[in-house]
Amino acid sequence: MKMQSIIKPLCYVAFSICLFVGLSSFNGQKEALSGNPNPTQELWLDLDGNIGPYKVFMHINYDAKGGEKCGYYYYKDHPNTKFSLVMIRHESALAGSKKIVYEYTSKGEHTGTFNGYFSTRGINFSGTFTNVRTGKKFKFELMEAY
Repeated sequence: MKMQSIIKPLCYVAFSICLFVGLSSFNGQKEALSGNPNPTQELWLDLDGNIGPYKVFMHINYDAKGGEKCGYYYYKDHPNTKFSLVMIRHESALAGSKKIVYEYTSKGEHTGTFNGYFSTRGINFSGTFTNVRTGKKFKFELMEAY
């Protein structure tokens, strides 16, 4: 009789632990399927490439949501002139995401728009950049900097 009184509570404890571990694992799988395995961690990337004929460097938060500041970029021949970036639209997909990012001067003036696709395969961000002042459009392609 004593053995049964000890085993029964131990079974409840073991069952509770298994249930907790199982639910924790399920939540982790759900987060992984959502494309963000750790929602509290931001993914900052350094990218090199071109906007039209101009060489640029970009530091961007891949996980930024609409309306959030998400980094900066500069033209390599003018590294002291940085443009702030604000994520306007972020649509996730399995292999990457569509992003619309606005460029702002240090005075807060919206001067450009990046409209492109961010691929997580080979880490690149490419699409069309529009100069808001002139209306000129340039193709841009940025790759992960090493």
